[in-house]
Amino acid sequence: MKKLLSVTISALCLVVMLPQAQAKTVKAPKPQQASKERLVLMPLRVGEDIQNMLGAMETALAQGLQQKYEVFSGMEVEKKTREIFRKESAKKNCDETRCMEDIAIAFQSELIAVANVTKIEGGYLLALSIKNVFDNKSVYNNSVPCKSCDAFQVVDKLKELSSIAVAPVPSSSVANVQEDIVGAHSVGFQPIQNGGELQGCSLVYTAVQYDRAYLDGRPIVIIGNITLKQIGANLFLALKIGVKNLVGNNTIERPNFAYLQTTSHSTAKVEQQAMDGEEGFRLYGYSLFDSSVMGLYGEILDSGKVTIAFNRNKGGMDVLVPIDFEVIDSAYQGGDKVVRRRSKETMNNFVNCASTLTNQVQDSLGKSPK
Repeated sequence: MKKLLSVTISALCLVVMLPQAQAKTVKAPKPQQASKERLVLMPLRVGEDIQNMLGAMETALAQGLQQKYEVFSGMEVEKKTREIFRKESAKKNCDETRCMEDIAIAFQSELIAVANVTKIEGGYLLALSIKNVFDNKSVYNNSVPCKSCDAFQVVDKLKELSSIAVAPVPSSSVANVQEDIVGAHSVGFQPIQNGGELQGCSLVYTAVQYDRAYLDGRPIVIIGNITLKQIGANLFLALKIGVKNLVGNNTIERPNFAYLQTTSHSTAKVEQQAMDGEEGFRLYGYSLFDSSVMGLYGEILDSGKVTIAFNRNKGGMDVLVPIDFEVIDSAYQGGDKVVRRRSKETMNNFVNCASTLTNQVQDSLGKSPK
């Protein structure tokens, strides 16, 4: 990969013809250190709830990246970006790729970094990508959830994420510790209560998959929860799902259709209720008293795993995303590898909660008039 390194040489070594007695006293100049590779950090886009921390977040990203790169960011980049996109948008065939190349050229760089802070249920999803815009090659591509975070914690997490992007991967890394990016990145347990009474048990997930059905293999992230819900004397299993491209300033989108799947069972063809949730999410509900749903639920409890499948349009291919409920958090070392932290605590809490719900339903049935 060609490099556009802007190296400033402060002095030239001159070959001077000196008398023999003087020549032996001349010392060779110290070699100069190569300058850092240039990188343009695009303006960060965040929601209105943390807009007042935008400057601090961009600074945190830049501080992490500056360990390896000469970073251009802030008002200088924002001004140039607006100027270039304004010129390009006036053309008949507007080309965003050309805009990115022009921005890189303006700062004598090849690398563009794009970061996103997306509000999700229970916190935020932070994503950072670094790309060579001239050979269309990804240099770094990662995301990290920030659970139950406020704006100040998001700032710290962004600096951590950008620092990981420039950290060398130790050559002594154990191969079986690093895993493919595909699968769960975090799963958390969350009880649902109303007025102090337990009404549901939820597993809140974030997971990644390569979308080879619709996006030519580019990575996507699915966000949502799987919930056991009590309504009166009935129990329902519910799926909430939103889909988002992992890289770039993209919004969460509703799938056309989604379902749960285990080794022997699936909710794809069972009786169900579906509705739109909050912006970008789709909700599905299934009666736990359906034999297929009960079988699927039992396999989830036994294995601690499930596959969430979805398609983007009617008749389209399904994208399958494996979920391991023991993955409680993840650390990122760059590239397409992730180190997952596992614990049985999440599933143990869910099972205990589900047992309480089941007892409540049994009590409710016992009190029902015959």
